[in-house]
Amino acid sequence: MHYMGIAMPRELFLKLTPLAEALSKLKTAVRPIGVEEVSLEGALGRVAAVDLTAHVPYPPFSFSEVDGYAVVAEDTYSAREDSPIALRLAGEILAGSKETHRVEKGSCVRIATGAAIPEGCSAVVPLEYTELKDGRVLVYKSVAPGENIAQLGGDIQKGKVVVKRGARIRPWDIVLLATAGYRSIPVYRRPSISVIASGSELRPTGASLGEGEMYDANSPFLIAELRSRGYEVKGYGIVSDTLGELSEAMAQAASESNLILVTGGSSKGVGDLVPKAIESIGGEILVHGIRSKPGKPTAIGKIRGTLVLGLPGYPVSCVVMFYMLVVPVLGMMEGEVVGYKTAKALLSRDASLTLGRENFIPVKLEGGDKLIAHPLRMKTSRLSQLLDMETLAVASGRKVIAAKGEKVEELLSVGRYWLK
Repeated sequence: MHYMGIAMPRELFLKLTPLAEALSKLKTAVRPIGVEEVSLEGALGRVAAVDLTAHVPYPPFSFSEVDGYAVVAEDTYSAREDSPIALRLAGEILAGSKETHRVEKGSCVRIATGAAIPEGCSAVVPLEYTELKDGRVLVYKSVAPGENIAQLGGDIQKGKVVVKRGARIRPWDIVLLATAGYRSIPVYRRPSISVIASGSELRPTGASLGEGEMYDANSPFLIAELRSRGYEVKGYGIVSDTLGELSEAMAQAASESNLILVTGGSSKGVGDLVPKAIESIGGEILVHGIRSKPGKPTAIGKIRGTLVLGLPGYPVSCVVMFYMLVVPVLGMMEGEVVGYKTAKALLSRDASLTLGRENFIPVKLEGGDKLIAHPLRMKTSRLSQLLDMETLAVASGRKVIAAKGEKVEELLSVGRYWLK
């Protein structure tokens, strides 16, 4: 190749690594940073560092599931709509009441939803099947023992695992943990992250653009996405395409963070300096080039204990590799342990593929009896495809066309990844 009239040796990626292989390498190299205790209210989105078992059973006491009358079930066996049985009313229990009552044969106690089951009661008759008349309760429907009663420990027994180690806490997990008796839980620490945009042609958004200049779109995207997930992020702004300036920024970032994300500067070309900068400050390159489309110009390295992910400069490629690489790596750093959530979808039209590479195709989804994927016209330099992108379809590069009607693998939620 020639640059400015000067003959230069052809530079190639040392080896294109399949994404799954790169993630497997990282899985053995990356360890959780540490453990901390957080309040239950602050645990959403964090990863449990231990199996969390129920401190108390649920329900913690037997209670009524309906408003009605606590009865001895056998008393009601002959009750019919046209031939009710009559029971003596012996009292009333409200939810949270400390009063004690006993249900004897031939009697009943009025009971509210959530109120503790009184001694002697074996079932509850819903209010709509009863009638209070002349101080006695008429029952028009029979009930079986245990009917309409939530039994002590019948749902979750004390000691049962309610959240497994490595699970990311979901909103409904907070409900389970609260009822299991937790005020705080041990979680893996979140990594601190630095974001660097590499490129002499880049300008911050809002600045005036000169000839050959464009706005940095990757840094705002990365910082916004990471902060929305609760990570501590420091933006280093734009660094020009000089080895000295990039090396200095990366050395500073390595001293302040657990993970560095660098956009641009990772491919094999003039001015693409990320791998050289990593090595110039004593780091090592683990992967240079991913066998995927988009995402080929991706680099992975380490500077002492800090992981470096060099992402493609094209915004579309950067977005895709954030979800396909960065999100799973963050999961590894936090000890998360499950796998991709995927589903099969049918392509609505042909989609061009790149041979020999795993293809990540931006698609728009259509529900119904069958999940339909509408592939968007994939070109890494075109931002307009992001307007309609809802998720990514994954297709192998064993052929040049994924045909209309072909089943492809859909990521159910772009941006959520669970490690196997």
